[in-house]
Amino acid sequence: MRRRTYSRNRAGFSLIELLVVIAVIAIMTALAVPAFHSVRGAGSLAKAASDISGTLQQARSYAMSQNTYVYVGLQEVDALQPTASDGIGRVVIAAVASKSGTRPSNVASDSIAISKAQLLDGTHITNASALGAAGGMAERETNYSSLGDSTAASQFQFGWPLGGTAKYSFKKVIEFDPQGVARLQTSAGGSSQVERGFEIALSPARGNSAATNANQAAIQINGITGAVRIFRP
Repeated sequence: MRRRTYSRNRAGFSLIELLVVIAVIAIMTALAVPAFHSVRGAGSLAKAASDISGTLQQARSYAMSQNTYVYVGLQEVDALQPTASDGIGRVVIAAVASKSGTRPSNVASDSIAISKAQLLDGTHITNASALGAAGGMAERETNYSSLGDSTAASQFQFGWPLGGTAKYSFKKVIEFDPQGVARLQTSAGGSSQVERGFEIALSPARGNSAATNANQAAIQINGITGAVRIFRP
């Protein structure tokens, strides 16, 4: 019977070849990570814009169907802090409605919550001037008031949760009246003046720092009709 023989010189990877493969993988990973963060950031921002738009539209529909006043509050807080201090990186939004059907003298005590507070991580409310004009952003109305630019606090502020120790404090508040008209109430007693419209300009955030890249979004609310639109590059 013929015995099988095996060659001792079988082909394999040398140490140098193995190191080259590892180096190539490391380079490809380094190139892919920024792209991954960019895609993830774009997805988070798109979801945040959709969630804010949805809350605004639901608030307007509730105001009209229930013949009452509805208030949508927005606050940006430090995403890395356990307490809800003002900062960057997490946008909080919630909506409440007047119990009596009239403008409340005190939103905290004269209103009921009509939505849960939503926490939108990786999102920064920026200035309108920080947004580009490429693609769909060029279709925005340019003479709308920007929440990010405004330093005036709303007359109808409220804390969250209602009726308890406030974890969040909403100073930027959009009002929808029973006719669906949107207002920013920044004067004592509530002004009856209707503005052309408002804009919420959004950009990504990483941790508690605003990110500088092309991912951005704008949510515009028509003051007269209350219609809400999202714009992206």
